[in-house]
Amino acid sequence: MDNFVVAATFFTALTALISCAVAWRQHAWNKRNYLASVKPYLSDFLDEKTDPLTFSYTLTNKGLGPALIQSFEMTWDGKAITTKELQSKLEGKLGTRFGVQVGEFSEHFAIAANESFLVLSFWQLEDDKNLYFLDSRDSIKETREELLDFCRLKVNYKSFLSSEVQVFETTLLKSLADEVKKNSTS
Repeated sequence: MDNFVVAATFFTALTALISCAVAWRQHAWNKRNYLASVKPYLSDFLDEKTDPLTFSYTLTNKGLGPALIQSFEMTWDGKAITTKELQSKLEGKLGTRFGVQVGEFSEHFAIAANESFLVLSFWQLEDDKNLYFLDSRDSIKETREELLDFCRLKVNYKSFLSSEVQVFETTLLKSLADEVKKNSTS
């Protein structure tokens, strides 16, 4: 009988130990899956219209949780440029015929799931006399090409639930412009 009690106690302890290991592993898997299920994912969108002439570039959080922005950097021809400098550069190139808006991230900025942030937009203004849009397609085309060639964007962001920093980098608009051209010719 003593051997039976010892064997039963041993197997009971072994079963408890295995159950504890399985429960711990399950907890680790659940935590990993939970963190992955609220992971933000930034993507970009380029929108160009011809009537009236408009151009906009936005970032959208396509993930399941908010994206906490750690840093936001724009460069022009490899050199850092502030959003105000970019806006001045665009206003100088486009003149008074266009409205220009460049978004700026603030400290502790977050983009919620399915929320968009306007990075850059310019549009043709209306003529006061006849409310027809001015004909300045060359100006917008030239500015658009310079943006495609020289402007770059890098955003470091993370989830509220994780300290892992993710990086969104784009050759601002280049790949998107190619996609828009391909879709518009189809």
